[in-house]
Amino acid sequence: MRVRPALVVALCFVCGCGGSNERAGIVRAVRATLAAFIARDAPSLCHALTPGVAAHLVAGDRNCQTASRGIFHSLRSSHEFYADNERPNGLELYAITSDGNLGQATTTWPWPAIHRTVRLRLERSDGRWLISSAARLVKFITCFTAEIPCLDSYGIEFGR
Repeated sequence: MRVRPALVVALCFVCGCGGSNERAGIVRAVRATLAAFIARDAPSLCHALTPGVAAHLVAGDRNCQTASRGIFHSLRSSHEFYADNERPNGLELYAITSDGNLGQATTTWPWPAIHRTVRLRLERSDGRWLISSAARLVKFITCFTAEIPCLDSYGIEFGR
């Protein structure tokens, strides 16, 4: 049976060739981080990051879970609404690569600079992909209209 090269390239693009499990693991890791943040799930958020990144997620407190839990607690009376492309399954992920225990992915991370393209680094530890790019929770203010008061919120900023 003869297979045309264009067909093979198309199938590799859609399904992934060589390392599709790694690609899927990286996609799951990035989406799980966003899902944990939206759910205000401090333990899951902290476990989605390498220990070094988690220790610096909240300025002034190296205990990721305690610090992020405190921030999430301060938001308990606020309600946030997310557009489809701001939810985990709506994230655009591309340029996904892996080499051994290191990986990268480019994504349209939704906050705090709305839909800024972010290049994330990941590391595999104990069979799981974890985000290893520098990250921090940052406070920002969202204002909608004159009739609705401005709201304090938080986002995850990568790379600084």
